[in-house]
Amino acid sequence: MKHSLIDQSDERIISLLETIEKLSRILSEITKHSMRRPLNNEFYLTT
Repeated sequence: MKHSLIDQSDERIISLLETIEKLSRILSEITKHSMRRPLNNEFYLTT
C-alpha cells in the first residue's frame, strides 16, 4: 500500500504550497509594476 492517507495529504499539501508560491510570485510582480509606475496608476484612477 504505497498510497496511504498520509501520502495523499502530503501531495495535497505540496501542491497547495506550489500554488501559494505561484500566487505570491504573481503578487510580487504586480506590486513591483504598480510601484514602478505610480503616475500611470494615478492617471488610470482619475479617468
